Amino acid sequence: MVRHEEQKGIHSKKALLLLDNAPSHPDAEELTCDNICAKFLPANTTSLIEPMDQAVLESLKRRYKKLLLQNFLEDEHGISIFAALKGINMKHVVYT
Repeated sequence: MVRHEEQKGIHSKKALLLLDNAPSHPDAEELTCDNICAKFLPANTTSLIEPMDQAVLESLKRRYKKLLLQNFLEDEHGISIFAALKGINMKHVVYT
């Protein structure tokens, strides 16, 4: 992260990094450096604070289900549900 700051010429500015409580995020200590302060949102508040996330995720889920169903129904050879699942990924959902 420090290298990115140096490349962009923003090393003298301060930043606050807000994260939800997803278990995949590293500890705040790992993300904090001289000019960056990392803070975690309280548990179960992400959907309240970030309503856009809810709408975006809902839209992606709808599109994913639609593509999955299309993939499953359009196959002429009786595709299995596992093959239908493997035929669709999030990149495909976003750009289709």
